[in-house]
Amino acid sequence: GGTEVPEVTTCVDLGQGKVFWGGDLAATSGLIPSYRATASVLSGLGLPEDFSSPSGQLRYIHRRTEDCDFYFVSNRTDELVVTDGIFRIRGRQPQLWDPVTGTTRELANYETRGGVTSIPLSFEPHQSFFVVFPKSTAGIARPNLATTNFPVLEQITQFDGAWEVAFDPARGGPADIAFDRLQDWTEHTEAGVRYYSGVATYRKRFELPAADDSRETQLYLDLGTVHDLCRVRLNGQQLGVVWTAPWRVDITAAVRASDNQLEIDVVNGWANRLIGDLQKGNRAVRQISWPSGLLGSKTFAAGRFSFVTHQHYKPSSPLLPAGLLGPVRVLGEVAAQR
Repeated sequence: GGTEVPEVTTCVDLGQGKVFWGGDLAATSGLIPSYRATASVLSGLGLPEDFSSPSGQLRYIHRRTEDCDFYFVSNRTDELVVTDGIFRIRGRQPQLWDPVTGTTRELANYETRGGVTSIPLSFEPHQSFFVVFPKSTAGIARPNLATTNFPVLEQITQFDGAWEVAFDPARGGPADIAFDRLQDWTEHTEAGVRYYSGVATYRKRFELPAADDSRETQLYLDLGTVHDLCRVRLNGQQLGVVWTAPWRVDITAAVRASDNQLEIDVVNGWANRLIGDLQKGNRAVRQISWPSGLLGSKTFAAGRFSFVTHQHYKPSSPLLPAGLLGPVRVLGEVAAQR
């Protein structure tokens, strides 16, 4: 097309292809044009984006195999995002694969138009999913725009009031203590709680309100906010480890109408213990001996619970949020239209 770079983006036919150059494509300090300029050219050719979302808050990666197209879609914000995902695929039944729970299911509410498939999606803070399009057309169901791709949840009950909490005395915490409400450990008046690092077990008994005929049978325990992760037991049944939003476990098979016994093991990092060990008045809080024979197996007083080869914190370093903050609720699925 010549040796002078055109002032506007210009298309030159070359064999079976086209070369675009000049204009916005040349307005860059490097060799690669800006995304905006490149996207404008592709859009002009009638080629939609591989993935897009009106919210602009989702990131994605697309991988293709012989059998499937895999889109890993991620909410990069700390807020709930409800939006449509628009995929450059048509004629396929979309599926949702949850990388945290390992569950898979079909997405019934979708629409194919103009060479793309639009799917209503919902993401908790920082949540991610695989949206999968198998290439097989066998068993494809017609889209159902009247249904929801994600369950609608309503609050059945909320656990206000006191909790029994057990810390590990070997790590400087109280063996048993009552919290009149859920709170951050770092805001507690007792130093053994404020500077605690390790596992603490929350216990509470509760009754389940009478079932509502409009509610489906699926029930979930929603923990609200947890620092930093936890394991849930209900009536002696292990319900798994929760470490990210949504802080929720399925309790359908474990819950009963009355006398439910809930236990939640919460663990935080060890930064708060390291900071607590640097506080004044902590000179003889622990008795230590070395059964291996080190230092003559003598017992001596220590001013700390944790030992490190490098001091990462100062006595004035800010403590990190810790514990079960809630609110803790039981949620139930309800039948609802989109």
